[in-house]
Amino acid sequence: MKYGEIHPRTMLAGLESEAYRRELAWREFCADLLARYPRAAWKPLRPEFEKMRYDEPGAGYEAWRSGRTGFPFVDAGMRQLAATGFMHNRVRMVVASFLVKDLHVHWKYGARWFMRSLTDGDLASNALNWQWVAGCGADAAPYFRIFNPVAQGLKFDPHGDYVRRWIPELRHLAGKQAHEPWKHDAGVYPAPIADHAEARREALRRYDAIRS
Repeated sequence: MKYGEIHPRTMLAGLESEAYRRELAWREFCADLLARYPRAAWKPLRPEFEKMRYDEPGAGYEAWRSGRTGFPFVDAGMRQLAATGFMHNRVRMVVASFLVKDLHVHWKYGARWFMRSLTDGDLASNALNWQWVAGCGADAAPYFRIFNPVAQGLKFDPHGDYVRRWIPELRHLAGKQAHEPWKHDAGVYPAPIADHAEARREALRRYDAIRS
């Protein structure tokens, strides 16, 4: 689909999965939006977000790119991306939320990195999905929806198998312990580079500032 070798209508023919149909519809929706608003590749669709204060990408951004944030679910996703050019959609949302709302880095930096790294990278889907997570796109997630990287890992990787697959340093930690290594084996893994609770409060303060 990325290279135009198969048409969405072909994919829909005989397709019984309603969830897959929704994903195809979202893909076409993003493509139509970008065709109508080309600036959406790098500018927020919701103009009030032009005033949002972001931090310049620095050490935190580099830690995010290399999978060394100290949050195993985030790091596993980023390491999988580097190794395979792929990441599950749930993990994409979590790592995107972490960059924008825990590290307060503009979504365009994450979108650029994804386009460089994803085998299935598509400009429209990529940019508009980043905007969805950042709260500035069409039908976007509310800005106050901020994924807790630990809670997401415990919910979607309850036994820690995904984390241990991509982070060999944590393979000695059993079960869900792999999601919170700082509680079980201090020093074996980088300390978290952000305090999620405080980062969430700061993200909401910055959002309130553009609403006033």
